Amino acid sequence: MKLFPLPPTKRAGAEEIKAQSEILDAIPPLQRILNALPTIALVLNRERQVVLANQRLIEFAGATGIDDLCGFRPGEVLHCIHATETDAGCGSTEHCTVCGALQAIVTAQFGVAQTQVCRLLRHTGAGEEPLELEISACPVEIGGNQFLIVCASDIGGHLRREWLENWVLPEAVELALEMEVLAATLSAPGMQPEGRQRVTARMAAASRSIATLMREHAELAAAESGDQVVVRRSVSALDILRDTARELEYHPLADQRRIRIEGEDASLETDPVLAGRVIEKLLLNALEATPVGGAITVGCQAAERVEFRVRNEGEMPREVQLQVFRRSFSTKGRGRGYGTYYAKLVAERYLGGTVSFQSSAAEGTTFSVSLALA
Repeated sequence: MKLFPLPPTKRAGAEEIKAQSEILDAIPPLQRILNALPTIALVLNRERQVVLANQRLIEFAGATGIDDLCGFRPGEVLHCIHATETDAGCGSTEHCTVCGALQAIVTAQFGVAQTQVCRLLRHTGAGEEPLELEISACPVEIGGNQFLIVCASDIGGHLRREWLENWVLPEAVELALEMEVLAATLSAPGMQPEGRQRVTARMAAASRSIATLMREHAELAAAESGDQVVVRRSVSALDILRDTARELEYHPLADQRRIRIEGEDASLETDPVLAGRVIEKLLLNALEATPVGGAITVGCQAAERVEFRVRNEGEMPREVQLQVFRRSFSTKGRGRGYGTYYAKLVAERYLGGTVSFQSSAAEGTTFSVSLALA
């Protein structure tokens, strides 16, 4: 996906917005039709400003009435975290170049109805919240004026089901079939002790992988709802890396790819299980981006905080960099895209840390997790 060109930021003035609202008010059934829709619905003018909205949007935005929304753009109404980054507001930042809502709206202005998926992070009273919407925009002419009717449906639950059905369950079935083959191998006559030991270790790893897959959905739900339990204790930073790398030793993505561990050790006060989960997601992300025969490097260093680093060769395209932590975003197809999102969510909400990355052609891609020392 290429970066979408940003549209003009000019807005209609208050008087023009009022005149447009009066044109729509002269069609009494329109408001009733919008309110009857099972989705968020709004009418935008040529400048992509709200002129009319249904009750669902008014309530979702926390507004008292349509007057609170008129003149604003969709990202501002939905409280997108990027909508206040510039004075020009929604549709004016680099992050807007990968916004599905903006793409649907601007393309529809050329006369063709559009539907796109929009992934955004919005401000709420409880903090930042991810939101996945299917945005449909359709151009209409009313009273000699060009408007857009835009509908937005929450598809977060649908995408979560796709993740389970297209990724988690097929992976679990594949691991179960592998365990069946390994069990048959163990029962074969004449197997040497060394071979038996290797097969037993692989079966144990496959069993742990199945258990991990089965609990991932519950872990993600607990992390998002605020129910994740944190058990802190003093632990070695290198031990976290070694234990996590060992767990992935027999993972399919680790086949013919190496994980190199380096760096200095340090003691930190954290939940080693959750910290391991965070590192695991970043390791899997790096392994998936590494060609067969390649290697990734993981390490840590300590100063005022402990910083874990996971590095692989290659630069992420800019359009990927702008979306890397968004829930359900993936370059690997539908039903993916929860790994880096989960890592950032857990590290920052529960472990008091930060997750960031740098990516360039010269230096490759490095994800960093910063946690407090003991």
